[in-house]
Amino acid sequence: MNSNLFQSLLSTSHNERRITIGLEDLTDIRRLSDAKALTCPGCGQVVTLKAGTLKIHHFAHLAGKICTNPQTEPETPEHRYGKLLIAAWMREKLPEAEVVLEALISETGQRADILAQGDFGRVVIEYQCANLSEKEWRRRHYLYRECGIRDLWILGGSRMNLIEIKKASQRLLRTAELERTLFRIGAPLLFLHSLDSDFGDETLVRFRPESNSQPLKLQGKLTYRRLLDLEFPWKIFDWSERESDETHVVNMDIRHRSAAKEPDPGLSAESRVWDWLASRYHISQDMLADFFGLEVEAMMAFACTNRAWQAAIYYRFVYQRVGERWWLSEVENWARAHLPLARPQNLKQIKSALTEFQEILGASGMLSIPRSQGRGNAEILADITTLSALPSREDIERLARFRQTLRRER
Repeated sequence: MNSNLFQSLLSTSHNERRITIGLEDLTDIRRLSDAKALTCPGCGQVVTLKAGTLKIHHFAHLAGKICTNPQTEPETPEHRYGKLLIAAWMREKLPEAEVVLEALISETGQRADILAQGDFGRVVIEYQCANLSEKEWRRRHYLYRECGIRDLWILGGSRMNLIEIKKASQRLLRTAELERTLFRIGAPLLFLHSLDSDFGDETLVRFRPESNSQPLKLQGKLTYRRLLDLEFPWKIFDWSERESDETHVVNMDIRHRSAAKEPDPGLSAESRVWDWLASRYHISQDMLADFFGLEVEAMMAFACTNRAWQAAIYYRFVYQRVGERWWLSEVENWARAHLPLARPQNLKQIKSALTEFQEILGASGMLSIPRSQGRGNAEILADITTLSALPSREDIERLARFRQTLRRER
């Protein structure tokens, strides 16, 4: 791959002043570029103006130089033009705000695609055209949130992989890891077609998935409008304040109850688990399958019933994640942070309970657990909604015990 893809910019610095393509006179920018007076906001190296007739105008590091800013990602014409378009739209809709393209966030070291700041605080729009893992997305999202920045993620139109189906009003969206992540946490699925597309140039498409969709192929409806015709979407922008992500909707660890500002004495650890399941997955106790509540030897690890913690683990890590991976270490870390623990320091007991539940999931046909010693990594084969038939509790318990016995004998 051409290394220059990693070094192009739309905004640069001159004596601590931000120079942005589209806002400054091109003749003035060219004069500063010729004088080698423009520098990369991220790494401080000299950059030069690229303003030919074939490509979108941009800045690039000098030949042979590589940007040392770790936030720098591959640039494409779609990404460059999309950022310029979003910045222009934000300046028009937020005339009192300061809108900065490719802004460096001093608290976190991130380089935001577009930052707006004013009386409303700080908001960031990321225009994501490249692939991004769930782990990396969550890292960036939480960094923004920790320093009080609201973030909205708009995906490149080239990522919108639609499949036609018979229902005229419905579409199927084939997803990558980033789309599945946004879907699972309740973030809006927005796609900006900055260049040519069937929807027209400069069009923002919103895909509204059905709540019971399978993440690999989401079924839902489309709405779309020209971006510059839309008002600034504050309601959509506040998705993270309404999201039912476990780190903000509920903290179920009983170690933190004494530190709560106004603890509710009537709300038990058990109730907090059910409240979380109801708020995030719209699940109540009477809706649960009989599958939940199976006994495990380490059943005293959690300060709630087997039915409650097993349902929480299933919906957090198995439900609607068919085809993805199950990592026992990830499940254990989440459980220790967010489930009510009877003995928080007894890590062995917690792991034992979760390992037994993993065997139960495998015995039910939901997980494919390898026979090797590395059995903390499994493939999610099905959830309750996709199993052809859920085995009886007795069959599941018997098979789980048999599988455990085999593993011990190895």
